[in-house]
Amino acid sequence: MILEKLNRTGDIKSLAFQELPELARELRQLVIQTVSETGGHLASNLGVVELTIILHRLLDLERDAIIWDVGHQCYIHKILTGRRDVFPRLRTYRGLSGFPDPNESPADPFRTGHSSTSISTALGLVAGGHPGRVVAVIGDASLGGGVAFEGLNQAAASQANLCVVLNANDMAISRTTGGVALSLTKLIANHQMEALRQHIRSFLTRFPLLGPDTVGLLHKLEEGIKNLLGPAALFESIGFRYFGPFDGHNLEQLQEAFKKILDLSGPRLIHVVTRKGRGYGPAEKDPESFHSTEPFEVETGRAHPGRASEISYRDVFSRALLKMAADRPELVAVTAAMARGTGLEPFRKEYPERFFDVGIAEQSAVAFAAGLARAGKKPVVAIYSTFFQRAFDQVFQEVCLQGLPVVFVLSNNGLVGEDGPTHHGLFTLAYLRSLPGLRLLVPGSYAQLEELLAAALSGSGPTLLVYPKDRGPERLEALDPGARFRLLAAGSLGETAREAVERLRTDGLPVGFIPVGHLKPLDEELLSRAVENAGGLITAEENVQGGFGSAVLEWCGARGRLLPILNITAPDRFVTFGRRRELLAEIGLDAAGIYRRTADFIRSLI
Repeated sequence: MILEKLNRTGDIKSLAFQELPELARELRQLVIQTVSETGGHLASNLGVVELTIILHRLLDLERDAIIWDVGHQCYIHKILTGRRDVFPRLRTYRGLSGFPDPNESPADPFRTGHSSTSISTALGLVAGGHPGRVVAVIGDASLGGGVAFEGLNQAAASQANLCVVLNANDMAISRTTGGVALSLTKLIANHQMEALRQHIRSFLTRFPLLGPDTVGLLHKLEEGIKNLLGPAALFESIGFRYFGPFDGHNLEQLQEAFKKILDLSGPRLIHVVTRKGRGYGPAEKDPESFHSTEPFEVETGRAHPGRASEISYRDVFSRALLKMAADRPELVAVTAAMARGTGLEPFRKEYPERFFDVGIAEQSAVAFAAGLARAGKKPVVAIYSTFFQRAFDQVFQEVCLQGLPVVFVLSNNGLVGEDGPTHHGLFTLAYLRSLPGLRLLVPGSYAQLEELLAAALSGSGPTLLVYPKDRGPERLEALDPGARFRLLAAGSLGETAREAVERLRTDGLPVGFIPVGHLKPLDEELLSRAVENAGGLITAEENVQGGFGSAVLEWCGARGRLLPILNITAPDRFVTFGRRRELLAEIGLDAAGIYRRTADFIRSLI
């Protein structure tokens, strides 16, 4: 195998060019086999095999730097930078991260995981005096994010020595959307434009005796038409030199183009066209399903038996919203390039005229929803918890300050498992609890999710509801809430906390369990009963300090209810990747960890 020759960064340079097609085949085979076992981002990585090979052939990654936008397409890069042997442990606890990680290799300058930031980050490296060449690789969907255009603008204005590679594949998590991204896609796929260019080339070859001036003039005519009608017009107008589009799977074409362009100076953009899922039939046919996939059967592409049939919080939300929408014509849904991931795909199909996908633009999604609400609609904005962080200012300015009835539903809250620190939603409750007028709801069961969603849609002000990526219980009941000590668990940690309480009670400790779904405002009646004659309270949440436990402390302090209180939260650090149960155990939020800390607390008081 050719791959066996590649053990260190730069080893690829020793290969003959004729060996590269076989290398591409072996790389795809390794990625498909590994992701089928570990899960991960498959389609995007299969689409950048040839592009990554050529970048590694021509760059010296001991001096040069590649910034991968989002970073989920870095698997080939990792294999070619000395991590082939550990690649089978991709996205496993204490294994190999599914995103760039400087702790693994100096070939990863940054931890990345969110979109549209690569150009600005790469520009900072250039401006800061990075000794080598700097390349930002960004997809067409990510280019639609405002931060990307801010970076392009600054790079052009400063005439920075920056190379941007635009990987156009017409996909984000879902199909590309948004005016800029769609326009770019249309220009890429403009067959009439390409036919005209081919006609001009053919015309030139018929007249070998034409003088160089005439030939040059005709070449300029072709370039002029290309600049007028093609994507070059967009980038050249802001100060970038544009090259392309090139076939992102043609090794010979890529090497010839990149060899010349990488060594040029000033801001320049290389446009390559790739296909997500390239080389694996099921992923080519359905790249959205294979954007981020669970383990699957290689032969069929189907998820392993049993996993696909399990109901999740997302499924419950999706069905409940669809049911409620039938009787509420004013209800509309908004997302940011993740209809399927947030459970809005059934809503989109049933009510296409009431569904809005703004593309990778969370800030715009929130501001857009504010306008919808002011116009009399009832917008439900569904976004992953981690990506919602990007829209904090719009939540404050456009929604909360106006007191508008926008409902935010954040999926993948808490620990998300294998995607790791860039994707965990451990800060949501802490940073959003600070906003006046924003109601926070944290369901801990499927039944409570439906109940709280209905309450959110009936509210007259802004409401935020969060739920985890993991599966949960159908219902969650209190257990001896009048016991001497009471453990109050918020949202997704409820089932685990109850398990700990049951064990504590088996060991003879006087503790009860109370599930909590209302974080702001707190349920005054529930809390008043919880503190009445209590020997102490324990709060548990899948969030950093500053969320539910802090709210309980503030509530008790403001009312002079002085009693021992233990807050069990996520630690003040970024949590690694792995299965959720492994991560909960690491940070002491599994049943054993909650048992241990609660038992120590109670025993210190009795």
